[in-house]
Amino acid sequence: MSTTLFIDANGSAVIPPALLQVLGLKPGERLQADVSPQGIELKPAQDVVETARTEGIRLVRKGKRLIAVGAEPFSAIEAIAAARDERDQMVLAYRDKNP
Repeated sequence: MSTTLFIDANGSAVIPPALLQVLGLKPGERLQADVSPQGIELKPAQDVVETARTEGIRLVRKGKRLIAVGAEPFSAIEAIAAARDERDQMVLAYRDKNP
């Protein structure tokens, strides 16, 4: 199924009710948006929670935030550098395919 979404003046994209019904989504549910050179992929945020649970990580709600508990400590600086490297590789691969 394919449909066109429109972005309103507030920058929000509205998913048509027919598409929500096909996907089993309800208004107000959270979605995770993943961006890649191919476009944007939306999936229910529950998938993120289930993935964390299977990897031994619990997500605990603190106010409006979800905090990962049980994860190995990590360096934010290293994580940012790794994300930048991954993004740079995607951009270079895209440029190689589209000179």
